[in-house]
Amino acid sequence: MVTKSVVSNVDLVRRFVFEKGEPVSVDEIAAALRREMSSISSDEMARERYVLPVLKAQPYYRERDGKWEIERTKMPEYSVLEEVMREEHRLLYEREVRSKVAARLGVKVMTVVLDLEQAPELKQFGTRWGLKSWKVVNDEAAQILDQHPGGLNEKDLAKHISERFSLDPAQAILDLKRDAKKRFVADRKLWLLKEHYDKSKSAAADTGAALPDLKGKAVDLLLEGSFLEAQTARPEAAQKETQEAKTKLKKALKKQAQDIIDRREDLGGKEDLAAKLSQVLSAAGVDEYEVTSFQRVEPATKERGLSTRERDEIQQFIDQLLGEETAGVGPSLQSVVNAPLSARKMQDVLRLKYISYTRDRAVIPNEYYRLLVEILKPTIDSTFLNPSCFDGNLAVELFSYLFDKLEGAAWALPEDDGILEIVQPDGARYQLSSKDESLAETALDKFMISQVDLLNHFLNYKYTGIEPDKVLARAARVITRLSGHEGAYIVSKDFLTELPEVFSLPPNEDNEIPLRFDFVAGNLTFTQDANLAANYLDQSLRLLSTGGRCGVFVLSELLVLLKEHQLIGEFLKNKAVTHFVRLPVLEGRHNVVLLVVESMVDETAEVPIISARVSDFKSANTLAKAMERTPEEETGLEPFERAEQHALTLLIG
Repeated sequence: MVTKSVVSNVDLVRRFVFEKGEPVSVDEIAAALRREMSSISSDEMARERYVLPVLKAQPYYRERDGKWEIERTKMPEYSVLEEVMREEHRLLYEREVRSKVAARLGVKVMTVVLDLEQAPELKQFGTRWGLKSWKVVNDEAAQILDQHPGGLNEKDLAKHISERFSLDPAQAILDLKRDAKKRFVADRKLWLLKEHYDKSKSAAADTGAALPDLKGKAVDLLLEGSFLEAQTARPEAAQKETQEAKTKLKKALKKQAQDIIDRREDLGGKEDLAAKLSQVLSAAGVDEYEVTSFQRVEPATKERGLSTRERDEIQQFIDQLLGEETAGVGPSLQSVVNAPLSARKMQDVLRLKYISYTRDRAVIPNEYYRLLVEILKPTIDSTFLNPSCFDGNLAVELFSYLFDKLEGAAWALPEDDGILEIVQPDGARYQLSSKDESLAETALDKFMISQVDLLNHFLNYKYTGIEPDKVLARAARVITRLSGHEGAYIVSKDFLTELPEVFSLPPNEDNEIPLRFDFVAGNLTFTQDANLAANYLDQSLRLLSTGGRCGVFVLSELLVLLKEHQLIGEFLKNKAVTHFVRLPVLEGRHNVVLLVVESMVDETAEVPIISARVSDFKSANTLAKAMERTPEEETGLEPFERAEQHALTLLIG
């Protein structure tokens, strides 16, 4: 399969109109675009979907008599060109100019559209480019350095030139290294005239110790002389032979070093992104014809800096908690106060200062939250409800999982009503159905989608977090934000009585909503009220869509209580437990079980239970990896076993 570099319709349209140099019709642009993009099936589609939106969206396109042209002065490349050159303050080759402009605009060099000859503020200095207002002052530098035989650094030299010749420092350009007359020599940080440099070197050689002429003399005849003379004495032939040996050794070492560098470059070769994209699509069952319509999801960093306002608000919240009496056990207060702002610091403050944090529910380590997310395997098109989201760490693990799964993914614009079609490296393939105007606009205008764009779609349209405790709800928002995820919807409401208000629906006595969710997950380890935990579990299971999955952390005492009151069957009506994982005792007192329940599509199907007991974080990670394998594969885990549904009561006991 032939792979091409990924270039967006925005770049193709702009390059075509720019290089034409004269007004062109929409039909001409559409025809050129179809030649480059095999995913466009018709001229009408090219015009309406890929050409006209681009022409109308950018201010540098101008329509005249039904044809379109570019106003160069309004293009982003030309608008930053002069500023880039002034910051560099040196003559640049054309490739350097393009690279600097691309870096300033935050785009790839291949997408930069720029003709330096058409830039009114630039002129060519030989093979390089600079501003028209610049003057190369090498001749002036020679006059200054002639009066300073010891040399000057570049900063002092520029200052002398500016003062003596009354030149604006911003307009004076030193180009000593590429001086046409080869008049200058750099000695460390100093610049000297070549004639002065040669004189200083010859003078240094003349001041050396005068040695006797050793030509034709044997070494033993010099023993009467000084020790220095004896040390340096050697026949001319021997001296020449030694010099040649050193030269050969130096060349051999240089070649050996170059060979090592070449081998390292071969080992760390550039990744073939196009081939990797094709591999991902083929593994997901995308046929060869469809592959050409897919683009790579651009990699991005999930960490985003805090604004001054955000930082101040978070610090004010932390300071308010630090002002309370110490109610828990943890790291020393002084170490927490002095620690940099982070999610870990927020969690330590809660542990020390907010008694409800450790009293009312078990604090679940992030490794077990990660295990739950690995079991559920959500995608960004899944609706996810997070009741009792507690400190927000389950949300952080969820967002990080989704972000990582999008690395190396591919996307395409579907022909039907969906916004985007996504193919992940793990084989997941789905369409985003929610109407996300921002994401659709990004796909159509920029033709470039990043991991952050897709995760933001999930945060804005698919995820809902609910926490009844107002302090913990705010702490959860802080922890998710400090973990690099912006805009998570976490609200402080009562899950059992205020559910409609969470979704801006009218309240009702039954606390009922028409929505159902693909995934429901949370920390339901209410240590002070088993009845509250049971109600949370019941509500969570009722909100599952058909085929949906519920993953919760509960106290083992709750399951024993439900078993004794014969409520297990009622809770699991039309549902089946798929995972039953016992965690080690948490905080020395909490026996916690990770329970995953699936809403049955076929009520008559026999669903096995995967049961396990983990003793520490390492075994949790091992279990997560084992569960990624198919039932036919050997897991290699002793505590990993499968049981039929009727054995659930035995597991609880």
